[in-house]
Amino acid sequence: MIDEIGNYLAEIFPSIPFYDENQTNGFQVPSFYLHEITTAVKPRLAGQQLRTYTWNLVYFGTDNRDLRTVQEQLLDNFTRVGDYATVRNRSFNLDSNETTLSMQFNLLLNMHATDSTPNMKEVEISGTAKDNQKG
Repeated sequence: MIDEIGNYLAEIFPSIPFYDENQTNGFQVPSFYLHEITTAVKPRLAGQQLRTYTWNLVYFGTDNRDLRTVQEQLLDNFTRVGDYATVRNRSFNLDSNETTLSMQFNLLLNMHATDSTPNMKEVEISGTAKDNQKG
């Protein structure tokens, strides 16, 4: 999922690096840092689940104008991740002192169990069908 989010950010912001781990030498500015906060699961019928992943995306910007521009681009474009996840509940926090923009969001996924039972390939029938009709 992290790769999908990173790929999506790269489509919106092709020249801005994306990190998913702390950098011992610090972050390049501008850049994004993503980390997962929580995961919640609600069971559904037939082994299905509604999973809600809560993420925090931090943008390290250059100035307040840059932060506002990135916020607007995220509001306009960051709505889906891949073909399978809907982005919901986006909330933003702009910190002008630290020149950072934080976006907390949820990814909602409908998951279902996979059946690894091998499919029947052929049926062998021996004998004949008996006609039980009287007449």
